[in-house]
Amino acid sequence: MNNIHHQLPRLAIHFLLLSGIILIQSACTLFYNPEQYLRDYDRFVSRVENNYQEYSETQWEKTEAKYEEFNSTLYDRVYKDLTPKDQQAIGKLKARFEAMKLKYKFNHLKQEVKDGIEQFKGALENDSIE
Repeated sequence: MNNIHHQLPRLAIHFLLLSGIILIQSACTLFYNPEQYLRDYDRFVSRVENNYQEYSETQWEKTEAKYEEFNSTLYDRVYKDLTPKDQQAIGKLKARFEAMKLKYKFNHLKQEVKDGIEQFKGALENDSIE
C-alpha cells in the first residue's frame, strides 16, 4: 500500500506533463492563421525552386503530396480568414510550384530521351558488330 502512495505523485507529474504537451500541440494547430500558412507555403515553394533538380522520383512524389496538403487540409484551416490579397498570394505560390513541376517533368523527360538515344546507339553498334 505504501508503494502505491509513493508512485502517485510521480504518476501525477507524468500525467500533467503529457497533458501539457498535448494541449500545446493542439493550440499550435488550432491557431494556425493565414500569415503562418502563407509563410510556410512560401518557404515550401522556395525550397522546391532551389532543390527540384536534385529530387528523385520518390522525393518528388513526397513534394507533390505536401503541395496537395497545402491546397487541401492546411488551406481548409485558414480559408475563412483569407483576404483577397491572401488568395492572390496563394495563386502566385501555386503558379511558382506548377512552373517547377513542369521544369522537373521536362528535365526528367529530356533525360529519358537521352538515355533512349544512348540505348538505341548501343543497339545499332551491336547490329554492326555481328
